[in-house]
Amino acid sequence: MPALTWSHELAGSPGAVPRPHRRQTSSVITMYLVEISYKELRGSLNVVTRFMFNFGNLLVMCVGPFLSYEVLSYSLLPLPVIYFLACWWIPESPYYYLKEGRVNAARIELAKLRNSDVNVITMYLVEISYKELRGSLNVVTRFMFNFGNLLVMCVGPFLSYEVLSYSLLPLPVIYFLACWWIPESPYYYLKEGRVNAARIELAKLRNSDVNALEEELQIMQSGVKNAMRSSSSAKELFTGKQYRKAVIIAAGMKMTQILTGGMAIQQYLIVIVQESKFKMAPATISIVFGAVKFGVSLISSVFVDRIGRRPLIIYTLLSTGISYAVIGGYFFLLDVVQIEHESLSPYGIITFIGILLSTIVSTLGFNSVIGIVPAEIFPLNVKAVAMTSLNILGGLLGFAVGKGYQVMKNLLGLTGVFWIIAFVTFSGAVFTYFFVPETRDKSLHDIQILLQGDLYIDDAKIDKDCLVETELTELNSVKDVKNTS
Repeated sequence: MPALTWSHELAGSPGAVPRPHRRQTSSVITMYLVEISYKELRGSLNVVTRFMFNFGNLLVMCVGPFLSYEVLSYSLLPLPVIYFLACWWIPESPYYYLKEGRVNAARIELAKLRNSDVNVITMYLVEISYKELRGSLNVVTRFMFNFGNLLVMCVGPFLSYEVLSYSLLPLPVIYFLACWWIPESPYYYLKEGRVNAARIELAKLRNSDVNALEEELQIMQSGVKNAMRSSSSAKELFTGKQYRKAVIIAAGMKMTQILTGGMAIQQYLIVIVQESKFKMAPATISIVFGAVKFGVSLISSVFVDRIGRRPLIIYTLLSTGISYAVIGGYFFLLDVVQIEHESLSPYGIITFIGILLSTIVSTLGFNSVIGIVPAEIFPLNVKAVAMTSLNILGGLLGFAVGKGYQVMKNLLGLTGVFWIIAFVTFSGAVFTYFFVPETRDKSLHDIQILLQGDLYIDDAKIDKDCLVETELTELNSVKDVKNTS
């Protein structure tokens, strides 16, 4: 069929509004996605654009019959404006720059497209820190998160949303400016093949002598070379035999963290306490809860690197499960046995104390540690894909828990809700006991040997010759530069 141009459209009806060439509207997005994406994701990304196109059609078909053309047009007007503004921030296609002969610009754009990590803070701290301090440094980020929660809970009830939003606005700006001064991860430079740059950054992060520094760098380089010999795709992560243990451990821990219902209980905290017949002002409940969570996060870093990840997760999950079981027992007496409210009202504080105890224990333990372990157990080549996949899983489970809480409450009451959460928590402790290894005081190289076993050790032996060859190549390059100068 010949392409439809303006002349064809106008020839059919003299009064028609001209429409652009149809081929001009179909190709740019597809071409861009094909050029920037991994070969394994090319088809999926383009299918997403079709999904969004069909979703837009569905949306207009659903609401269109109930709105006038004018209202519908104005309601859709912001979308192309937002799309236009967003396009200023997307990277250019490396193929475009290569076509223009701008190789360095293409290299920069490709780096943006291939190194966009999620959960960057945890991954960065895991990569730069001493193995003895890895847990403590990551727990500090949880402390700051809880401090932010406390701040909003304390001042939020007394401020408007507008004032609260403006008062928090400087924080991300300060964070952005501070990030210009932090050292780069040595693992990033090693992944790029820049050994000398990695050596310089590692020297900034360590106060050790030259021999110890070189030894640590060699271990890092061995691990990076071993990891980067494999693909970095999602297919590699989910089909590679060597990653199977890490995937099971990370997915199990993420499911345990989300399905224990901490966020749902925090969201419905005031309603739950009020239903327990315990009398306390809602603002006081929020402030006490936030203050306790913040105070506990101050000392959580003391335990994570002294007790160890594995026992801390197991014992805190068991303690949290006991707290939830006791709360469920109270609501069983209140709602199922239906003991008189006057008799139970003096014990209504059990619910509030139980939630506080579960919050204290979980903040000291699994909520602080579960985010660290996945960043430790995945090798460098699939770490970004793995952390992204975990975030997607966590988001889906969090959405399901948030939406399902009220449904479960309507079906089973608060008794059923808390007993189900207690069962999940106990199950998480059993899972941790049988599957999760201890990673405290182990280097990332040692952790991969622990998880992959002979697969990793054999690869490391193969890489020894490559390490020597790389060092010799770099030394020869330096000599050549000196000779030419």
